[in-house]
Amino acid sequence: TIRLLMFSPKLAKRIPSCLISKFLKRTKEGARRTLKINKIRTQVRINVTNSSHPTLQLTFEGVSLPASWTDPQYVRYAKPQQCIILGTSPKEGRRSTCVLWGYNNTVYCQQTFVEKCGAGTVVDLTKC
Repeated sequence: TIRLLMFSPKLAKRIPSCLISKFLKRTKEGARRTLKINKIRTQVRINVTNSSHPTLQLTFEGVSLPASWTDPQYVRYAKPQQCIILGTSPKEGRRSTCVLWGYNNTVYCQQTFVEKCGAGTVVDLTKC
């Protein structure tokens, strides 16, 4: 189970405060996971493109969400069993809007988020 741990301030009005995802299975293109959005459950397919700038792209099943949720997300940083930072184009540098997903809130992952994307808003996990 991974959770949204931190996000760029520009996303404050556009991202739910509580996002939780559980792994279901691997697929040829990536993975299938659950996604719980403020207590609404859905499933997503995650397609991975492994190129010079690896990306993840979500496809929602059984629910309609804003189109921006299906835009490719660039992998800005990933550390197995700890965290992953996804963001808009790497060409934007620290101006990129980013999200930090992880298993636990770790200072190292938060510091890496700030280095890669600038200041972020920490999610209050007690509200999830």
